[in-house]
Amino acid sequence: ISARVRVTLARDGASVEARQKVVDRYTGLSLIEIDRKEVAGLEVDQETPAVGAAIFTAAAAGMDDPLVSFGILGGVNRSVGTRLPPCLQCDLRTTASSSGAPLVDRSGKLIGIVVASEVADNGAGWTYAIPARHVQRLLDAESNQGLVVLQPQRPRLGLTLGPGTEPGTVLVERVIEDGPAAQAGLEVGDVVISTD
Repeated sequence: ISARVRVTLARDGASVEARQKVVDRYTGLSLIEIDRKEVAGLEVDQETPAVGAAIFTAAAAGMDDPLVSFGILGGVNRSVGTRLPPCLQCDLRTTASSSGAPLVDRSGKLIGIVVASEVADNGAGWTYAIPARHVQRLLDAESNQGLVVLQPQRPRLGLTLGPGTEPGTVLVERVIEDGPAAQAGLEVGDVVISTD
């Protein structure tokens, strides 16, 4: 799964080898590492800014100077297709090469990574970004034991259901210890008559 990755540094144009540390199959993001330690990283903001907050991004293709864009956070938990988690929606102008660019707040803290944009004929449109909490997941998963691959996980209730004795009901047949159903107070023999 590990691919050869090279990074071109904006400061001096040097091309350096990078190593994949974490690959997240849910977000499509990868955490890579380079040996040039003088390259400063961004601080990850632990909280998503409020809708309407000022945001910035910058991206460049190859050795071009970065295109900097300023806008507002238009929405959170927005759907972009079926293969991405809920994204941040912004009114930033971006380029075709902006995917992977950082999205930062006024203090320069990372709030997301640009993954998609839709541009109308008049140049207006929306930019979508994976929230920074997913970047933090990659940082938390990093290991010195080699490449870590995070797989998408299906939600689980921690129980087994069967037909109830009355039409339209379901019987709880098994509850996994310390699972979400057990923590919610469900027990074997409970009858589910509706869900929310």
